[in-house]
Amino acid sequence: MVRGVIGASDDAGGTGGCPAIDAAAVTATFAEVRAAHGPIRGLIHGAGVLADKLIEQKTEEQFDLVYGTKVHGLRNLLAATAQDELRLIALFSSYTGRFGRTGQVDYAAANEVLNKIAQQQSRAFAAFAEHLRQTPAEKPAGSGNQNRQCRYRRDA
Repeated sequence: MVRGVIGASDDAGGTGGCPAIDAAAVTATFAEVRAAHGPIRGLIHGAGVLADKLIEQKTEEQFDLVYGTKVHGLRNLLAATAQDELRLIALFSSYTGRFGRTGQVDYAAANEVLNKIAQQQSRAFAAFAEHLRQTPAEKPAGSGNQNRQCRYRRDA
């Protein structure tokens, strides 16, 4: 599902990419986008790292990588677009945030935080905020780190 959305964005003229977890890279990429195309009007955040382990076997660093990719990545994207009038925020998550899954406490927590941020964004702004839930069956094989990118699309 995430790759399909990114592909559709690319087909519509979107380009660019940066690790969303890297605030400086996001800020620099978005500055280039604004210089070339004007204000940013939408965000699509489809980040995820899978590192399944029971919580007693997880290190703090492993937890932070899984959690941070989703949550800190989104916070970086939102901070970098604070001056833009967003019309769309699409966040890709998982039912794991609601129902849990063995070995994915960090992933579940991150997805539930995305739920709450989407709710907050939809209440706080006139922007359209949508949280898309992605099931494991919809997740492409081998997905994970390669999805940690921000993309932009220029309206025609």
